[in-house]
Amino acid sequence: MAPELASDESEPARPKVGGRLSGRSLELRGVWKSYPGQVALAGVDFDVHSDEVHALVGQNGSGKSTLIKLLSGYHRADHFDSARVGGEAFELGEPGASDRLGLRFVHQQLGLVETMSALENCALTRGFITGWGQRIKWRAERLRLSKLFDAFGVDVDPNVPVASLRPAQRTLVAVARALQDWEEDAVRLLVLDEPTSTLPPGDVRRLLDLIRRVREAGISAILVSHRLSEVFEIADRVTVFRDGRRVITAEVEALDYDGLVTAMIGHPLTRVRALRQAQASEEIMRVTELKSATCRSVSFALRRGEILGITGPLGSGRDDLPALLFGSEERDGGTVDVLGRSAAESPPASIGAGVVMVPADRAGQGSFGDLTVRENMSIVRLSAFVRGGVLRRSRERTSAMNWISDLDIRPANAEASFSSLSGGNQQKVVLAKWLLTTPTVLVLDEPTQGVDVGTKSAIYEILRESAAKGLGVVICGSDSEELATVCDRVLILSRGRIVAELSGEVLTPEEIDEAVLKPAKEDIG
Repeated sequence: MAPELASDESEPARPKVGGRLSGRSLELRGVWKSYPGQVALAGVDFDVHSDEVHALVGQNGSGKSTLIKLLSGYHRADHFDSARVGGEAFELGEPGASDRLGLRFVHQQLGLVETMSALENCALTRGFITGWGQRIKWRAERLRLSKLFDAFGVDVDPNVPVASLRPAQRTLVAVARALQDWEEDAVRLLVLDEPTSTLPPGDVRRLLDLIRRVREAGISAILVSHRLSEVFEIADRVTVFRDGRRVITAEVEALDYDGLVTAMIGHPLTRVRALRQAQASEEIMRVTELKSATCRSVSFALRRGEILGITGPLGSGRDDLPALLFGSEERDGGTVDVLGRSAAESPPASIGAGVVMVPADRAGQGSFGDLTVRENMSIVRLSAFVRGGVLRRSRERTSAMNWISDLDIRPANAEASFSSLSGGNQQKVVLAKWLLTTPTVLVLDEPTQGVDVGTKSAIYEILRESAAKGLGVVICGSDSEELATVCDRVLILSRGRIVAELSGEVLTPEEIDEAVLKPAKEDIG
């Protein structure tokens, strides 16, 4: 059972250490915030101690993002009893107050200007070093940024456009930008909102190393994350929000995975393994010697009703395979046949052949953020709602509401803006969009990336129910726990080839991890 909240009301104020105030970096009491029809935060207390990494977790809609928006001044609280940073009171939600007191933020949307370099992005927020005639002193700028990058282990070319950087490098730049005045003791608390949600495991390691350096520099951090493995690896304490209330605050070492999940969702998570499909079922897709820059020769078959997982390390071909199957990335060779017919190499042709794809980047590649839920669901099958050359919005709305009900999308509002939904509900909308086309094969790339544990379970059920109706599912991902939970078989890629297949009793997270690492171990000798 998870421990109760440990009260630290009687903790005496601690002295300044090295120019920084030791003790609590942040103290919030009795915070309330409501939106129309929803209480987002209900009398929440929250503390962050100095020099600690404090994880903030909970399902989508639990209140985490609302708290971050209040801290940053994006929203104002309806009411709060007190708010202090380093013992100094401030107005919670007042623009500029948290910045003045040393709170720095790295949001999910990093806010970088992609056409500019890392050097220019950092200078934009702090101000350029100028000399006579207000000319920029580029040598001084480079020296300043070099010292910052060296201090926190940021290995990024400061002169190349941000658009050319990998996602992990962009995140590192955003973190460095937030820490620019750390040497002046101006940074007290770094707030990281889902910084690893779009990063593969190898890149996550680099960011966690940076967070360790932040803590070693005497700066506290709030880490908001759905990846609970990161919480256990990097955090000192963890606070769980559920339905706008704080459930527990505890030392991480006092919790285990099941206890933390139970606190988040209110009950133990039922782990239901996938029902193994009969091997004699009909073959619906055959991939033969598929080739690209990273896929040297990939061949496999998918059967009706089967959920097939494909994984491998970065550079193995796993990241490119979904787009190759869907035809959105050019192939160097090979074929994809669906029900005995060749699926041409383009998304429209793939959709026509019954192959659809949910990309890892649902916001950038899988949806239209400024359109409604209804519009996002129907956009690939508008012809189904046209009569006499006129789009029948009532039919479109009825269809959307049916899918909203079936997939438990919240809020249950077909006219809600897609961008206003939580990550898990956005993913359900993207799934509904493609399921509405009644496909033969559904390809998913990291299907639960940035999704809380409760919604993960719901998505797994959607996939199982769809497979039970005859849909073939291909999941390309890096989460071994997920693959072992939902898949019938898992293929392991290494250097662009399938090197192993796991099924039955050996289909476990540990066996998947071992199979992924084995080729690298053999290379070492």
